[in-house]
Amino acid sequence: MRLFEMMDMNSWIEEATRFFHECESAKGWAACKQYVAEETEFICQAESFSEVHTIEAYCDRIASVYDSVFREGADYVLEEVMHNDKGTVAFFGTSIVTHTGPEGPVAPNGKTARIHFAYFISPDESGKVAKMIKVYDESQARRQLGWPAL
Repeated sequence: MRLFEMMDMNSWIEEATRFFHECESAKGWAACKQYVAEETEFICQAESFSEVHTIEAYCDRIASVYDSVFREGADYVLEEVMHNDKGTVAFFGTSIVTHTGPEGPVAPNGKTARIHFAYFISPDESGKVAKMIKVYDESQARRQLGWPAL
């Protein structure tokens, strides 16, 4: 029996969507942990996330970056949500961030980036988020923000 047959797919999509909104609204781990399994995996090939391997660490990193670098003008547009027969939910959208906070690789410059992304979120057997893959072009985002390449 496939995972999607063991749970209500609509409920899982709603749960994954709630998690996504809490995470991308920079609410941090405290707001996101109710949706996430105990043993999780976070995968992203972008250099800025090379040391981030759990969903908890990712949620806290996003909250920290939005607080210290993108204090104003941080938002996202969710364009599409899809799923496959294994229960993986894909989110496609655009993050819109402006460097206004005191931290970052350069002084606050007020530049805005529109960063296209894809997230793939997979559930465990109980319907909690167990794995998350983030795909985006970090070098393009850094160029838009006027930051040096890594």
